[in-house]
Amino acid sequence: TLKNHHVHNHQRGKNGRDDDEEMEPFDFSHEDEAQRCIELLEHLSNAILPEETLEVLNQLRDCVRESRTSQMVAAKVGGVDVIFECLLEEMQERGAKEEETSEQAHAALEVLVAAMTTEHEEDLKIVKEREILEEKERGKMMTGKQRIGKERRTASEMNREALAAKSANVFSMLQMISSNDFYVKYHATQILCAMSSRRNTRKKVQEEIVKSPGASEVLVNSCSPRKEKSEVLRNETLLLLARCTKGHSEIQKLVAFEGMFEVAFDIIRAESSGDDAGYAGESVSNGLDGGIVVQDCLELCNNLIRGNALAQSLFRENGCVGKLVQFFKGLERRIGSDVAAAAYPAQKAANALCALESVSLLVGAVNLPEEEDSEFSQDAEAREIILSNLEDNRDTNRGELAARGGIEALCTCALGNGKVESAAIRVAALRALRDAVDYHDANQARLFSAEVTREARKGSGVPEPALLALGRTALKAETKAEREAALMALESAVRGNTDGQILLVSTLAPTGLGGFDDGQNENENDGGDDDFAGETSLGGLFARAMLRATSTSSSSSS
Repeated sequence: TLKNHHVHNHQRGKNGRDDDEEMEPFDFSHEDEAQRCIELLEHLSNAILPEETLEVLNQLRDCVRESRTSQMVAAKVGGVDVIFECLLEEMQERGAKEEETSEQAHAALEVLVAAMTTEHEEDLKIVKEREILEEKERGKMMTGKQRIGKERRTASEMNREALAAKSANVFSMLQMISSNDFYVKYHATQILCAMSSRRNTRKKVQEEIVKSPGASEVLVNSCSPRKEKSEVLRNETLLLLARCTKGHSEIQKLVAFEGMFEVAFDIIRAESSGDDAGYAGESVSNGLDGGIVVQDCLELCNNLIRGNALAQSLFRENGCVGKLVQFFKGLERRIGSDVAAAAYPAQKAANALCALESVSLLVGAVNLPEEEDSEFSQDAEAREIILSNLEDNRDTNRGELAARGGIEALCTCALGNGKVESAAIRVAALRALRDAVDYHDANQARLFSAEVTREARKGSGVPEPALLALGRTALKAETKAEREAALMALESAVRGNTDGQILLVSTLAPTGLGGFDDGQNENENDGGDDDFAGETSLGGLFARAMLRATSTSSSSSS
């Protein structure tokens, strides 16, 4: 019976797919489970009474959850089409009668969710093998299209492809996210989110979002704490938007224009304060204290501003640059150097790294996404126009960052007594600082005048120029990544900066006679190294370092 169904399925048009002949081979060792699933699908097609339909759907849901074979059968023999048609019939009938969504419609959605999200043990092995393969080939410049023949698909992926084969199905799911029924809206969002997890089905979802009037507005409203009180729906929609905005400038613009930046920072504020009523306030200095939802919001914002000058302008005009700066100020004040590195919260570090990535996207090197499904991947002329717009926009972003105190905030995060006890965050802050000052006269001057606090043996601390602290970090930081990041920031500070270059050269001589506080500096970051501790100018610091290196080299030669 299973073979007959499989043959019949191919004869009637391959379920709209071009690659059925490459699908996962079926394992006939579980033929009883397959036969049971087929019987239930046939029963569903012929069911008349609502109670009968509901019972069959509940049994199908349990079969798919418990058996990978049943899940694969649903994809191979047109089961997804049968279930989806049942769902549409129920929705249309209830809609015409202006009644609430039926139990049968809820049950059909539950079957689809199970078919597209359940990962059995064999599927987890496939995902693991794929990750290993991608890791091995990451440096070989092999594209996804070249890898596809080597990849096995999970049962859930096969079901997603079956549903996405007809664009009308995706359009119908987008219509359901506007439903007044919470369960319809939530399950539809789950299904769309699952379909967006892989490139081939994500493209279908992206196409329908662009074509569907009001879809972007509904999605943004589903995230807003002002309009949607359900956190589970909000979190699922955030993930859906994060996936669909990646590398797609049209959706980025639609979502940004619907006010996603304001919504994202409302969520961050509410998550960090633990009080949903607090989203209307202005302070977001503790924004990085939240959980993974904060990270999702920041990653979504990064997707929107990555390579999109229009979205960056909206981000800036909504005051979001100033909010990022407040994050960094709050990060330094709340954590600082008095907290052991081992106790540094991993989630807070992840949030901080996402916020620092936002800064680099706004003020750093201009690049466009290289994803294969990016609309600029093949259009060289369009890329040139967008790159030109981004370069013009970058200077404005740099000026806004400096005006909000971003240069000083980044220095405090990465340098001196107030630096954050996380090497990864310090490196990211130094790289963002490098991006902010590179070839930018005003920001270079601001960095030259910035100060940080350096701890002395007696007293609360001694101020020193941020450039001098950068020099110490470039010479003495424990990790190579941090030393290189500090050195690159110094290079950017003087690159194209004639006045800064002259100032540096004019001090290029060792002048220090000892460390702070009579050479008895207890700062463990100084390590008791008097060769560096006593210098009070960047040129002197480098001169002493060169002298020491020369002396060491001469001693080795002797």
